[in-house]
Amino acid sequence: MIILRLLGYCLIGEHASPYEWLYFLHFIYLYIVILLRTKTAFWRVFFGGITPFFLTPIVFIGWLGLAWVLGEEKIMISSPSGDQQLLIRHSSWSLGETHHNYNFYEQTFIPLVQKKLNHQNIEIVTRSAEGDDLQILGARNADSSQPNTVIFPNPYGEKIRVSLQ
Repeated sequence: MIILRLLGYCLIGEHASPYEWLYFLHFIYLYIVILLRTKTAFWRVFFGGITPFFLTPIVFIGWLGLAWVLGEEKIMISSPSGDQQLLIRHSSWSLGETHHNYNFYEQTFIPLVQKKLNHQNIEIVTRSAEGDDLQILGARNADSSQPNTVIFPNPYGEKIRVSLQ
């Protein structure tokens, strides 16, 4: 993972929210406690083999609930020809002004590995803006007519260019 990070790549799971990490760590902690609290070797083997089968559906159902509550924070945009795809991870926070943060990734040929395209976080600061993060970026009006470049014309007159190389 360190080598991937140094080369500008990342795994999909690295971008899980803190809530998702805490949720999964809770079940790992529960599994370890069950194994440590059992007295005999038989029960350790029994719980060590059976507990994952009971915890897996609970973890999966809970993860679906978290995804539903936290909302989707990523979107995949394809070029009109379908040969280029761009993954946008976005978030926003507000304290009088709203800070919209965007990171852009390109899917590699290795599953679950993505290449980060912008080396620094792109941030747009708004006050009393109408619309969600993607409307502020102009993602629905993305222009991919130039080769290996996607241009996002946002409602504030700025054009954000993302190079796909």
